[in-house]
Amino acid sequence: MVLKRSDEIIEQFLKNIRLFWQVIFLLSVSIYGLSFLHYLNYRPAAVWLFYFKTIDLSSFALALALAIAILLYKRKYFSLRKLKMMLTILHRQNREFDETQLIKQLTGMLRSRLKGVWLMGLALIVLGIIFYWWTFTTKNMHIYFIVGLYSLVMNYPRKDLFADIPYLAHEVLKEDAQPA
Repeated sequence: MVLKRSDEIIEQFLKNIRLFWQVIFLLSVSIYGLSFLHYLNYRPAAVWLFYFKTIDLSSFALALALAIAILLYKRKYFSLRKLKMMLTILHRQNREFDETQLIKQLTGMLRSRLKGVWLMGLALIVLGIIFYWWTFTTKNMHIYFIVGLYSLVMNYPRKDLFADIPYLAHEVLKEDAQPA
């Protein structure tokens, strides 16, 4: 019975968080689309600034740093081991919480971390757009859009990513109930 209620909490969490993901996705595709439409309609000449190579290398370094940050962030906060550790910490802080309250607290924490991952993906796309508007070369805009969009699609809030949370919460409560 409690696991059924926990699954409902996860479903509600996914419904709420998917809306934010869709806004981020639509925003990123829209700004890329507008910039690409500008390129197709006006075909601005590429401005070869004397510091073009510096801008190119700087944008590449920022894009690489964002991509690595996304990977590390996901690896750090969304592994089963880390989720169980977060549930254990939450349970130690609030011993009177039951399974559903623990899951609600955890999903609140996950919501902010997921938004951080998605905003880093959006920042990667925006970096390519800024590079285009600064230099009018589309190469980096396309590459950064593909990498950022891939990051957003890979981090879509699917149910299978959070399916184990009710069982982890149940396990944490069961471990605490056992005498030491």
